[in-house]
Amino acid sequence: VNMIALIPQCFRVIPTQMINAALKDPVKSFFKVEKDSSFFKRLLSNVLAGTAAGAISLSVVYGLDRYQTVSALPPECVTEPSTIYDLYSGYGLSVLGVMLYRGAYFGMYDMMKPFLKGSGLWGKFTIGYSVTTLAGLIVYPISKIQLMQVVRCCTASKAIAIIHDHTDGLWEGYMG
Repeated sequence: VNMIALIPQCFRVIPTQMINAALKDPVKSFFKVEKDSSFFKRLLSNVLAGTAAGAISLSVVYGLDRYQTVSALPPECVTEPSTIYDLYSGYGLSVLGVMLYRGAYFGMYDMMKPFLKGSGLWGKFTIGYSVTTLAGLIVYPISKIQLMQVVRCCTASKAIAIIHDHTDGLWEGYMG
């Protein structure tokens, strides 16, 4: 276990949670919808509010994310950033990933809520675990491209080309 990597993780998680807590009410009020609105309108409101809060907090801690990702790799595998654009390469895809993950997670969870009535602890756990896993699988390809952007300081199209040239492609390292 790399104990050194825990330090940036703490510096990343604590400010993220503080920013999310501070922005929860203002961001939710900006995307407020009536309680009798349709399911999809409320879902869209929650996803957009979560994405906005996630994007703001990600702006603050993205440098720490990059440091944590790059510090775990051998130096010869990493391209050092030379501009602020390089430092924030992958930010847009990261925000898109947050939006898709939250949308998939909350959408699937809200669809499964009727099945939670009368289910015990294991039923709720199974639904929660399934929804989390499926949302992660949906977002994984975007996350892989974003990770390649961070490591190589490149555009999304170049990251896709690099991934395409690998033998296992996009799913390399996912299940093993």
